[in-house]
Amino acid sequence: MRKFSVMGIILLSIFIIGIKYGHTQCASVNQAVAVKTVDINKDNKPDIIYYSHDNKYVSKAEADTNFDEKTDITMYLKEGKFDSAEVDTNHDGKIDKKFSDLADFNKWLNENNPNFHNHFNNPDDWQFSIEHDKML
Repeated sequence: MRKFSVMGIILLSIFIIGIKYGHTQCASVNQAVAVKTVDINKDNKPDIIYYSHDNKYVSKAEADTNFDEKTDITMYLKEGKFDSAEVDTNHDGKIDKKFSDLADFNKWLNENNPNFHNHFNNPDDWQFSIEHDKML
């Protein structure tokens, strides 16, 4: 019986150490993400969501272009500059188009989603302002 208790304590100790180690690992990966939203059609639901992982630049922007509360456009930025974009053109939840060139993305956006043009056009230096609650 004593042998079983010692083994139980050892296993419990390993389990607790494993949880602490895993928690430390997760905590270092997690970081605060600041979010701003825009309501294009004034229905009190976000149609565009801007994300910042450093509270300085926008790192990602998502848009719901047909107002079904699902992301249709995702744009990725590095230090506030356009990196790439993915688009679900037929609203089936799957990416249909990918852009790595800003000019091509803007051309497509102007032709297919003009209501969103002002919110996605020319992301040359998108800064994220927490204090003023707006894009600079």
